[in-house]
Amino acid sequence: YVKVEDPDKMFLEAMSELDSDIHKPEFLDIEVWERFVDARHIKVESELKVKHHSQKIQDLNSFLQRKLDDDEAVKNKIEKTFQHLNDLRDKKLKFLMNLEVQLLLKQGQVEVDPGVFSTKFDNALLIHRSVIEDLNSQIVTLGEGKVSAMIDCKDYYKNIHLLEWEHEKMQMEAEDLNSKTRDVQTLRVTKELQVFLFEENNAQRMQKEIQTLEKTIKLNENMHQRKSLDKKRILDRLNRLKKKKVPTATLR
Repeated sequence: YVKVEDPDKMFLEAMSELDSDIHKPEFLDIEVWERFVDARHIKVESELKVKHHSQKIQDLNSFLQRKLDDDEAVKNKIEKTFQHLNDLRDKKLKFLMNLEVQLLLKQGQVEVDPGVFSTKFDNALLIHRSVIEDLNSQIVTLGEGKVSAMIDCKDYYKNIHLLEWEHEKMQMEAEDLNSKTRDVQTLRVTKELQVFLFEENNAQRMQKEIQTLEKTIKLNENMHQRKSLDKKRILDRLNRLKKKKVPTATLR
């Protein structure tokens, strides 16, 4: 038998009263009864042992939970202590570095909106001039890139408009060619046109026609001059006759 605590011992003593032969059934052999009693003792002691170990495990879990709670509390306390320490360091640095310094700035270097009566610099930042110049150079670079992109876009649309114009031009030329084709198809082929088309030396023929026309024009001019001279002589003669008749009428 195992060694147990006093309450369990009292329970076993109470159970031992049931081991008496008085409680043995009449038809059961003594050997079977003794084996049954031993098995019952073993079962009860095992249950008590399990109960005892369960209680120990529960106590250990409770102890562990208390220690975990204590550890969590200590961690929180340490974190609060470190936070307080960091706050003290920040206050110390701020106290050492956040000093009031009077600065004289040129006009144009202050980009804080002026207030109604005085400008407030509570939320202002003092930035080195090189940082602003770098930002300005970046802005200029980005602006040039944007202008270049806009120029490329303009040239792109210009080329599109040029292609559209050339397309319209080619369409109009195609319509003009179609119109000329219809005119050629509907043209009546006369004898003069056949001569012009089938004659090999058209330039020579045209030159001859031009010479003939020039001779005709020159001949017409000579005839016109002759007729003009004749008309002029007739007019002069009529004028002389008129002058001769005028005094005769006056004498009458």
